[in-house]
Amino acid sequence: MGRGQQRSKAIILTMPQDHAPLANDMVIHTKARDLLAWLLPHVAQWPKEHRFGVGQHVGAVAMRVQDALVAARHLRAALKAEALLEADIALDQLRQYLHLAWQCRWMSEGQYLHACGLTDEIGRLLGGWRQRSA
Repeated sequence: MGRGQQRSKAIILTMPQDHAPLANDMVIHTKARDLLAWLLPHVAQWPKEHRFGVGQHVGAVAMRVQDALVAARHLRAALKAEALLEADIALDQLRQYLHLAWQCRWMSEGQYLHACGLTDEIGRLLGGWRQRSA
């Protein structure tokens, strides 16, 4: 190496090949993370005049779903039911906002259908969890 050149050290982070869920994780948590990982970058591409108002709100609602699911995992029966209801309400709100985004053409039809598939799957898992917790 010549004068003034520095050797860079690279840190290599490896991820599991199949993006396996964390230990003791439930499928619903993995699906909610998948939704967030897909949704947040897409919302960041919405038109500038909507990205920071509606877009940030959509991201916040999606994170509320995740937050309520994580809380429910740690709570006892009565509080768990409350947290699951909160997640269910936030998921319904998210569906409404995604439909609005599609109507306003901030999302393509393919993106909307993908988002609907993710929210439907989370909704089915959440409904089953709510029934088992009742």
